[in-house]
Amino acid sequence: MPSSSAPLPLATQPHQQLSAAAAAAAGLLGLAAAAICTAAAMSKRSAAEAQLPEAAEAGAAAAAATTPAASALADFKPTEVIHEEPSFRVVEGELKGVRTLLKVKRQQPEVSMPPESGLPWQLQSESGAEYSYYSATCTDVVSTDFTVEMISPASDAKVDRERPQKSAYFEESAELYAEVSRPLIEAQLAKDEAKLRAKLGASDTIHSKIGWLHNVLSGSKEAERVLHSDDTFLMNVDTKWATHPDCNSTPRTQWHGHPSTDHLYCLAIVRDTSLPTLRELRGSSLPMLRAILQTGCDTIRKIYGVEQDQLRVFFHYHPQFYHLHVHFTRSHVNPGCEAERAHLLTDVIQNLEMDGEYYAKRSITIRLRERDALYKALSAVTSGGAK
Repeated sequence: MPSSSAPLPLATQPHQQLSAAAAAAAGLLGLAAAAICTAAAMSKRSAAEAQLPEAAEAGAAAAAATTPAASALADFKPTEVIHEEPSFRVVEGELKGVRTLLKVKRQQPEVSMPPESGLPWQLQSESGAEYSYYSATCTDVVSTDFTVEMISPASDAKVDRERPQKSAYFEESAELYAEVSRPLIEAQLAKDEAKLRAKLGASDTIHSKIGWLHNVLSGSKEAERVLHSDDTFLMNVDTKWATHPDCNSTPRTQWHGHPSTDHLYCLAIVRDTSLPTLRELRGSSLPMLRAILQTGCDTIRKIYGVEQDQLRVFFHYHPQFYHLHVHFTRSHVNPGCEAERAHLLTDVIQNLEMDGEYYAKRSITIRLRERDALYKALSAVTSGGAK
């Protein structure tokens, strides 16, 4: 995203290691949030006036004065900036001895503020597994200006996902899916389920093999973000919708026609745990898919006042996580809508109406990054590797 602000002043090159002194002095707010605020402020103040250490101290004090959950961010010890752009940065580090990722995003690049004012972090939602989401508002600015996604513990796969890397296209045939892709997916889900079951009682129902999704689908976490729930699927406010009114403090009657609906992003999560991706959809899935489309669009219209003809409704393939889900966005919200990744729900329905085995038969072009396990596996078995 282009920004009129100056580049972020700390560790501006990906993979650049932070010194121990910088890590100790900066903390989370000094490294990430205060650095971003400093960059915004420097567009109107000289570098001599904008002192990052002062921002770090003020930011840390502000964090400590907020909720107990938010104050935990002050304990974050950064080790490496693994990806940085004008509007966001991804920092790897440790939180109380646990490997942790922080993804800090600035929502309004033009926002300027004195760095000494600090950022009051507040926990927006927390999945009870590895995902937590924080927001911060700069002084004298009404809207939320910064968000942080915290992943802790952060696996190698989650860290690698955030590193800049090359990608390549593959033609994933039905045979390659059955012989290579699906075994990898099942192995990963088996690991996820084993970790989850170790935390649950023997008689507890598994709502998803993925820990944080189990918490969402069971209703134990993020209940404030739920828009619809029935025996087929749950729809909630996706955390990528960073401008959404606070789900805890803003009455839902005020969500209808809210200016933030311009950035609408909702997620429908299927309750059937046997469906990791659209590859597993068959003709028998059509009633479920039609219900998701109709009920999901009706829910958005009733709550937000956005009509169906303004919505893009789609799957990702391959998805970020292997539990079937459907994205609902405004037609002009484009992240994740690359031609090789997004599959419109209406097209999926029509394909299955023509042939109930459509996704069991067809080849699908996919783009994978070189650190993905599937990239390596497909490269090893396809002649000539990636195309």
